[in-house]
Amino acid sequence: MAESFESLVRPNVIPRIRPGGPHTVTDDVGGNAVIGGSSNAQVIKLTRSEQSSWSRSRPTETERVVDRQRIKQKNPDGTINEENYVDVDTAKEITTRGGDGVDTTTYYLKPGEEPNIETIEANVTIKNPEAPSSESGGAAP
Repeated sequence: MAESFESLVRPNVIPRIRPGGPHTVTDDVGGNAVIGGSSNAQVIKLTRSEQSSWSRSRPTETERVVDRQRIKQKNPDGTINEENYVDVDTAKEITTRGGDGVDTTTYYLKPGEEPNIETIEANVTIKNPEAPSSESGGAAP
């Protein structure tokens, strides 16, 4: 009687693909991590652990002092078109409040004089209504 393919191959393949028995721990490592792999592997015990955490709050702008200026179009030939302009606020100083409640003021240089730039209002103070108060220690409202 001819043997089937299954009766010839199965006894040799099936035992080799079955998982092995449960692994047992032979060394008591006391809950420490063990890294091994070769015959001369050693137990590594972590004797010290560190953790670090930090946070940083962004300063919030409380007010700024600006010059309101009108910049008129300057043509390639150097003439100024009085009818075409844009109004801008040029920052002179900006005050910010940090998370610790301390105010810091940054001052900016005034741009050079140009014939097509006209100052409409100088030293206009703009306050930020959403800025934290100094009484709150800089915390957001």
